[in-house]
Amino acid sequence: MNNTEYLKIDKINEALKTDPEAVIMLDEQRFFERLIKLADTVLQDKKNKIILLSGPSGSGKTTSSQILKKIFESNGVDTAIISLDNFYKRPEDMPKLPSGEPDFESVHSIDTDEIHNDFIELIQYGSCDIPVFDFLKGKRIEKAEHIQLRPGGLAIVEGIHALNPLISQTLPRENLFSVYISIENGYESESGEIKLHGRDLRLIRRLIRDYKYRNSSAENTLRMWPGVIHGEEKYLFPNKNRADYTINSLHSYEAAVFKDEALQLLAGIGKSSEYYKYVKDIVEVLPLFVGISQDLVPSGSLLHEFI
Repeated sequence: MNNTEYLKIDKINEALKTDPEAVIMLDEQRFFERLIKLADTVLQDKKNKIILLSGPSGSGKTTSSQILKKIFESNGVDTAIISLDNFYKRPEDMPKLPSGEPDFESVHSIDTDEIHNDFIELIQYGSCDIPVFDFLKGKRIEKAEHIQLRPGGLAIVEGIHALNPLISQTLPRENLFSVYISIENGYESESGEIKLHGRDLRLIRRLIRDYKYRNSSAENTLRMWPGVIHGEEKYLFPNKNRADYTINSLHSYEAAVFKDEALQLLAGIGKSSEYYKYVKDIVEVLPLFVGISQDLVPSGSLLHEFI
């Protein structure tokens, strides 16, 4: 299977009916091997100090960072994960949306001066103190987080803006390795008609994750979705080709795993809803999949970020 080839729904269903465990095991192995290959590429150049890992919402940045950390540390490389979310400015200093709310999707809401100072220290000395942003309070907490890496260590910096030149332009290029992760394909019919795009699948992931872990209804997630898309198109997609490495995070069986829960969450979004246009394909196509239990998903899978 080509890494970005659209998957035939009928073939996925047939395989899942025959031996779902085998499909899942192969998918998980393939994704893990992609991350192993990425880690090997990074470790070939000892000058690499910071991995800039970016991708759109629902791409699996958080779990991929955690898996990469384990891979690096299994190779004896001390590794820290740093979220760009901690570098948000105070809400009153952020650009504003037309509603007057802070624009958290804008790269200009990130304190790039703080990033420069902290990451230069990290590259030169292997340590720095990074801010911690409390989203419940909407501000940074007073106590910073101290990052200390042993010689030869790496920092994985993850966030939607990690590939933006405003983040990296003042840092030494030879010490940076950039990664873009997303769902690069989707599902199609037997005749080749695309039924679900990568964006649809990322929205499914986000709907379930937001409901389970962020106490957000489907309607609330969909209310924010246009702003998320706008931020990606304005600040992320123009920079995706700056990546040194690209990872496709689609798991062939994920629509089957997400099917029942996603349809249940979207049951209240009728055709008259202003948000129906975002989920029309999802509610029409997911019923075509064989449903499988979430209990079959291995504990270390990226999909556990969303279920």
